[in-house]
Amino acid sequence: MYKFFLYNYCMTVNSHYHKLKYIDGIKDRLRRFYSISDTKSDHRNMLSHEIDGYMEAGLLAEIIDKRELQSVIDEQHIAVFGISRQERRLEMKSILETAPDNWDIYDTPAIDRRQT
Repeated sequence: MYKFFLYNYCMTVNSHYHKLKYIDGIKDRLRRFYSISDTKSDHRNMLSHEIDGYMEAGLLAEIIDKRELQSVIDEQHIAVFGISRQERRLEMKSILETAPDNWDIYDTPAIDRRQT
């Protein structure tokens, strides 16, 4: 009986350790991903695919469930941007909607647009 208890305890501790290591890994990747300002860079795209695979592996191996994973994603987004993902989406949408309607002023080279 004692051996069974000890075996189960060790497996539980080991599983918990693996989960913590997994969460640290996903947090690090998300932090790096969210810190890249160029949304079209090859590095950001590559990191996005790496994160997708890492998340899928954690779900398939049952290290983490979707709810916990979403919580980690939201936590890291707030840590980097200071706002939730939904708030950032609204902010970005607002920025796009307030873009100038007439882009003709940018047809002239910047050096010629300078006002002295």
